Amino acid sequence: YLIAFCNAMGADTSSSGIAKSTSILFADTYDFQFSESPQSIAERFKKIHGEFWNQDRTQKAEALGLSPFEVYILASIVKGECRHMEEAGTIARLYLNRLSEKMMLQCDATVQFIVERENAQRILNEDLNRDSPYNTYKVLGLPPGPIYIVEKEYLDAVLNAPLHRYIYMCAKSDGSGWHLFTAHFSEHSRNASAYRKYMDQLEIKK
Repeated sequence: YLIAFCNAMGADTSSSGIAKSTSILFADTYDFQFSESPQSIAERFKKIHGEFWNQDRTQKAEALGLSPFEVYILASIVKGECRHMEEAGTIARLYLNRLSEKMMLQCDATVQFIVERENAQRILNEDLNRDSPYNTYKVLGLPPGPIYIVEKEYLDAVLNAPLHRYIYMCAKSDGSGWHLFTAHFSEHSRNASAYRKYMDQLEIKK
């Protein structure tokens, strides 16, 4: 069924083809009939995708220097890092700043995507050294495909990301899921040290 769906989308069944087909999809609730063919389902998603990517959004993507596919990839990264939707735009701009500065994204969510440990709660040094095109600690730029199927609101968070100068973020050491943002490495180092201490106190090892 996946092969038929990819073919209907006009994509091959290589990893890159599947990734591009995935970017047509939005995380949402849909009603389908059991008898619907991959072709008809693909046509529905193409229509929804085309309606979302109107002229306004396409122009916003172009202004960011990103294709719609790249916006989707970045939105999936934002989703992976975001626990509170109110932070999504700030996180998106942080990664846009890093892309602009030719900095590695160093996104923990992309590493969690490739980690083979189930329910991994902590990123280890050995994880950061894994060879993968999705390891944004080793590979410059965006990964080759999304790490999640995303809701439209994450795409809009990227397209409408508010301007700021932050290039570092760290989870607050209180378990709230909120982040501390900064443009200064020294401040980020203090935040990261506090978070590691918090994780140690909880005895979270992996």
